[in-house]
Amino acid sequence: MTFYRASKLGSKQLLLPAPTYNLLRSLLFQSDLNCVYVPIRSVQYMAVIDDEEVIFINGHRRSFIEFAWKYFKPQQRKSLSDPVPYEIVFYDQEAAEAMQYIQTEFHKFAQQLYDKTKQTVINSSQKTNTVTSFPGKDNILADE
Repeated sequence: MTFYRASKLGSKQLLLPAPTYNLLRSLLFQSDLNCVYVPIRSVQYMAVIDDEEVIFINGHRRSFIEFAWKYFKPQQRKSLSDPVPYEIVFYDQEAAEAMQYIQTEFHKFAQQLYDKTKQTVINSSQKTNTVTSFPGKDNILADE
């Protein structure tokens, strides 16, 4: 998919709660791709997570980034339970209104995606793991 970014209209320094930051990193780690798509159905947005940022696309304007969470600074926290400083960058006038509720909604839908992905990984690993026995002493390797 291709997304377009308008000129930056403004930005703001915020703190992302630790559970949300840890969840987005876990989703990205589990993915076979370089990004993760998180549909936020309740507000008709889609979030796209990559190594550097999380972009948010309004479902009515599918190619245009309204705002992005950028410049995460996890190294500034003292523990994994501390919030992570980041910057929200606005590219659309409507972004400030959407940001009021998007952080909570993002976490809810990202958690659902993580739980679904985790279950898929567990189910697929149960199907592929096997233990093979080799009978006899001839199959034991020894240093000579």
